[in-house]
Amino acid sequence: VTASVTPGEGTGPGWCTEYGASGVRALYSYDNVWACGPDQTKGPTPFDSNGTASFQCVELSERFLWAIDGLAPIFGSNVDGADLVSLYHSAHPSIGVGAPGPSSLPQPGDVMSFGPGGDVGSAGHTAVVVSPVNAAGNFTIMSENWADTAGEETVHIDMTGAHNGHVQLPGSSFWNAASFLELKGAPPPPQTSQLVFDDYTPGGSVYS
Repeated sequence: VTASVTPGEGTGPGWCTEYGASGVRALYSYDNVWACGPDQTKGPTPFDSNGTASFQCVELSERFLWAIDGLAPIFGSNVDGADLVSLYHSAHPSIGVGAPGPSSLPQPGDVMSFGPGGDVGSAGHTAVVVSPVNAAGNFTIMSENWADTAGEETVHIDMTGAHNGHVQLPGSSFWNAASFLELKGAPPPPQTSQLVFDDYTPGGSVYS
């Protein structure tokens, strides 16, 4: 790691061109945090855990967690996509960890870990959730270094509850282990109101 981070650092499309080699560009964004790609690099960014490559999946999730949630980056040789959620939960126990399923749905702005194993290999993968889960169990993530580029992908949850704690990644029939930091929480229930009429009658009685 070559630099310390300043409050709010890591936003804006210029982040990609500042640290990327020729041809790197800002591809997708959420809350003005951009996924940069392709994977060309001219060295580490302040959020790169292994100190060698600019735009790996961990870099984007760590940059998002700092810029949006103010959570300091976690560095070290053990920081990979599969372990990112558990590492941040250990550092911040008040942040809950969800296991995707019909009763535990990630929200936009949550950060997920995938794997290890399955479609993502031993190091796993990590991404930012950028859309709510729809009725079919589909939602969108934003990540770097997925299929050798960066972008937005559709992920699927089994809404029958048969594969709790697992998701399907694009183009796969395999159920990958997954977890997410419950940063945003479930949306509040719809607000209801009650209109009450009071009627005062002679003699001092009030009827509602």
